[in-house]
Amino acid sequence: MWRNYEGFKPGGVIGMFAKSFWQHAGLAFGGLLDYYTFCDNTNKTLEGWILDGMYHQAGENFDYVVANQSMTEGNDDQGI
Repeated sequence: MWRNYEGFKPGGVIGMFAKSFWQHAGLAFGGLLDYYTFCDNTNKTLEGWILDGMYHQAGENFDYVVANQSMTEGNDDQGI
């Protein structure tokens, strides 16, 4: 999964994955959050990646509708 994560690449978008739809990023971060919560909540690196991705995609109004993507995604995409 991390090989397709744009947030680690120069010029990539934090919280997004290459060649995917918004709901895929929502599913990935939902899975990471579940894993962190239930299995590995001592991993501070993973915690940082999750927080970075979630805060970066929160948008100007903290509603997870980022202005530059408002024509292609909605709350349900990232909120999966």
